[in-house]
Amino acid sequence: MSLAREMAEAAKERRKRMGFVEIKPVVNVARPVKEKPIVAPEYQPVAELAEIQLRPRPSYAKRKEIALRNRERKIEVARLLNLVTANVCVHYNVNKEDLLKYRRPIGERMKSPHVFVLPKYVAFWLCRHIAGLTFVEIARYYSRDHSTVMYGVGRMEKIIAENPAVALSVVILRAKIIMPDEEQTYWGA
Repeated sequence: MSLAREMAEAAKERRKRMGFVEIKPVVNVARPVKEKPIVAPEYQPVAELAEIQLRPRPSYAKRKEIALRNRERKIEVARLLNLVTANVCVHYNVNKEDLLKYRRPIGERMKSPHVFVLPKYVAFWLCRHIAGLTFVEIARYYSRDHSTVMYGVGRMEKIIAENPAVALSVVILRAKIIMPDEEQTYWGA
């Protein structure tokens, strides 16, 4: 027996002892396949579908009323978002454009990376809890994803619980947003 064949046999024995399975080449033999006839299922009505009643399309007047309500909601949402943003900008002394920007230019990023984070989170929290807006509405206004707004609101709740100074500023902003202008005296702006 040659040396190469002995080494191959020894390797085969080692693989057997270690538990490896020998893979044999598969030979395809073409055999005729019996075709089974396709049996059409019998129609049986589904009980759940029978109970579902299709709603008719709303009338033109009803659709017009729904569109008017949606338009009024959008106007109210825009008013609340502008009110919250304006108060946060005045309280934290930041520009509205900087707060609404998706990203700051590279030169500004190096100066102060976290200047706008707290005001943005405060605005998210106020919009969610005071104005009662949805995450999607807030996210659209601030050019963010709704999950970013969810994170900001959750983070803000932790910050409020841990930091009394931030909690006080949120209380001040909340009172400033809720109270009419003529009843305000001094709010630390």
